[in-house]
Amino acid sequence: SESPDPFYKLNALAQKFFSSSLKNAPKEVKSYISSRKLNSNAIEKFGISYAPNSWSALNQNLLKAGVSEELLVKSGLAKRNQKGELYDALRGRLIFPVWVDTKRIAGFGGRLIEAAFKDTNLDNMPKYINSPETTAYQKSKILYGFPQASKLIRETKSVYLVEGYMDVISLSQVGVENVLAVCGTAVTPEHIKRLKYSARRVSILFDADDAGKAAAGRLYELFLNSGIDSAAIFLSDGQDPDDIAKQYEAETKTYLENHKKVSLLECLIYSEIKKQGVLSASELGAAAKGVLAEKIGKVLAKIENPIERDEAVKATANSINIDTKNLFLLVDGFRGDEVKTTSTVEIRTENVLPGAIIEAGNLPHSDRSLLLAVIARKEELVDKVLSSSEICDYLHKDSRLFIEGLGEILATDFESDRKKSLIKSFLNGFGKSWIDLWKESYKMAEDPAVDMLKIFQDCQTFASRRKIKDILEKLRSEIKQAVSEEQKNSLREQEVELVKKMQNI
Repeated sequence: SESPDPFYKLNALAQKFFSSSLKNAPKEVKSYISSRKLNSNAIEKFGISYAPNSWSALNQNLLKAGVSEELLVKSGLAKRNQKGELYDALRGRLIFPVWVDTKRIAGFGGRLIEAAFKDTNLDNMPKYINSPETTAYQKSKILYGFPQASKLIRETKSVYLVEGYMDVISLSQVGVENVLAVCGTAVTPEHIKRLKYSARRVSILFDADDAGKAAAGRLYELFLNSGIDSAAIFLSDGQDPDDIAKQYEAETKTYLENHKKVSLLECLIYSEIKKQGVLSASELGAAAKGVLAEKIGKVLAKIENPIERDEAVKATANSINIDTKNLFLLVDGFRGDEVKTTSTVEIRTENVLPGAIIEAGNLPHSDRSLLLAVIARKEELVDKVLSSSEICDYLHKDSRLFIEGLGEILATDFESDRKKSLIKSFLNGFGKSWIDLWKESYKMAEDPAVDMLKIFQDCQTFASRRKIKDILEKLRSEIKQAVSEEQKNSLREQEVELVKKMQNI
């Protein structure tokens, strides 16, 4: 896959240009910044900058620096008109760099500054423009503000999740610094995966309308089994976090801490009740309640932690006014169905005696490297490994057992969450050292400097060379035992060919 490094280098050059442009920005731009109450600390902390209202200032600057036109277009910093000529995509905009860490920028967001355009019809110009998806900028994984907030999030184990760049910056300016935003997308499993390593409590800020409550309800299933206590804060009267920060200023932190928090389960229940055309479960008849209980019960059955599941069942039964025992029976029934379904998947560890699996740390180095790559790239590499006799011939039996079992789970038609549950059980069968190997792979995969495909290719090369070495060893033994010169010469020719083949791998 394409390396993200060229994008990081390009974005660093672009940010240098944008920062310089902010210093020399016209008074209309500085007035806009003042009206948004952006102080110098926030500008420096988040790297806020400015793209001048010019068709070519940025792309000319970057082309002179040696950046290719192709990379400029791929990055979204430039586009082509109907004549094929380049023009700057982010013109007359306040720029929000999206940092991966304290040094690298994945992409940019640009907020239109209307005052920067004189005598121009702005009807067709979007208020916000975001960088397109690249290998550096993957919206489903990136959380805006993470490098700036990560230290406090780790300390407090708590985070506020909002929608936009200005929400993050405004809250940060008034002392609410453990705040992050998604970048023009809904919350994804990848976002939650990133959060769970540092936070235990996530409060998500929503509008208080039905759309906001429905959105909160949809997130409940996404946060299941994450180990995160998630709740919604509903802001009234059409306010957004930026408005709250301006209204409460230094008291914003206290305001949010004391604000009513609604569990995402409550939001899910409310949303499902609304779908029945009523405002309260008390308005539903027995049949409608049965349908409602089934819908929510299927979700609750996915909760792995029995204590968490029990609490959720009790809360749901209370909310929709049904007998707790009946809902427990329903949920247990759904879980039983899952167990039956799971039994159709052959988990290869079920007949393995405790202690019979080798510790992952005792595997040959080549096996460990291959497993790290397979875990990271999953479907992309499992079939390649299992279809390669060269690799399989030299794998430790437990490495092969692991890859075969993982492949069988990945080949099922189960939903993502169900597969994750199966993989978790599968890993438990192999033991702690294999779970640690799995975690190590994920950490390596998050490091842009680590190329998992390259690791796999190196393992492939190692296996091919090893196979040739074994053939050579056998061939040289046959040469020693050969009786006739003709036979020896024939074998030596084969030896020379094999040596050449090994050198070319």
